[in-house]
Amino acid sequence: MTSRLVCKVILLTTLYFAMTQVHANTDSGFDVVALGTGGGLRASNLSAFLIGPHNQGVSVACDAGTIIDGIETAINAGSFDQAIRPKDYPLSLTAYILKEHIKGYLITHGHLDHIAGLVIASPDDSSKPIYGLESVLRTIRQSHFNWQSWPNFGSLGLSPQLAKYSYITLAEAEQVKIDDTPMAVTALPLSHNGVTSTAFIIEHQQNVVLCLGDTGPDSIEKSTKLKKVWQHIAPKVNSSQLSAIIIESSFLNDTPNSKLFGHLTPQYVNQELAVLASLIDSPELLENMPVIISHIKPSLKQGQNTQALMLEQLESQNHLKVRFIIPKQGERWHIK
Repeated sequence: MTSRLVCKVILLTTLYFAMTQVHANTDSGFDVVALGTGGGLRASNLSAFLIGPHNQGVSVACDAGTIIDGIETAINAGSFDQAIRPKDYPLSLTAYILKEHIKGYLITHGHLDHIAGLVIASPDDSSKPIYGLESVLRTIRQSHFNWQSWPNFGSLGLSPQLAKYSYITLAEAEQVKIDDTPMAVTALPLSHNGVTSTAFIIEHQQNVVLCLGDTGPDSIEKSTKLKKVWQHIAPKVNSSQLSAIIIESSFLNDTPNSKLFGHLTPQYVNQELAVLASLIDSPELLENMPVIISHIKPSLKQGQNTQALMLEQLESQNHLKVRFIIPKQGERWHIK
């Protein structure tokens, strides 16, 4: 082989790997769809986020307060391509997303606004796992799938067990593969006014999304659970693997601490993010980090735009320069 030919082969090989790397980078990260963003009042818009590897046609739901209404809102918003449903699939696109696209549920805790959509959709859902800490799964078995509130669609609990959903118990800080997806999840407990809630660390390749359930600030909960989450996630920030944080801010700053009932406000969100900043190599690593705000409590006050006020209060103390996102139901993001 001549030296000229060798050079040509090397050049073509270099170009090939460069092109495949660009393609890989384009297809990296997560797709996140907000099926539900609210923390109460409206049953059609309660906490639920679909999280899946970008363009791979599968996802897991982080909480399931609203499912069908959220799917249909997302379809109407153009967040799902009609082409993902095979032409020979006999049911609607809504049914395809429910039955085929969603491969499982990560439930942070058993409160209705985080599981009602799953329960109501269960007769028409496909078989799949529900992942959670033992105390959370126990609540689902005892309070929801108990043949009094609802038929037992689970694989455990009161007989007869319809066994549509299998329960996968997550041990604290131990990573588990999410079935039928290339993702893995790690669960860490949170303190929610005496109830155990959960932070889920969802990983795919070199990308990580942190999805937190309801939680009060450590300072009010008299807990170190949020700090332990930040300690666990800090190495992911240092290695530029953390793609986004989904965190609740239920109330505005003027809400008294005694009325928070295990929730955050913009002030406490920024306070907790500052704890994370103190644990990483440099606070600048959090600049422009997408921080999606979940579980915003709707207001019945006439003329009050809670979402706009929430963003204003978050930004007023945003010394870390993260990118706060007030999500709209049905919205989709490609997060890298």
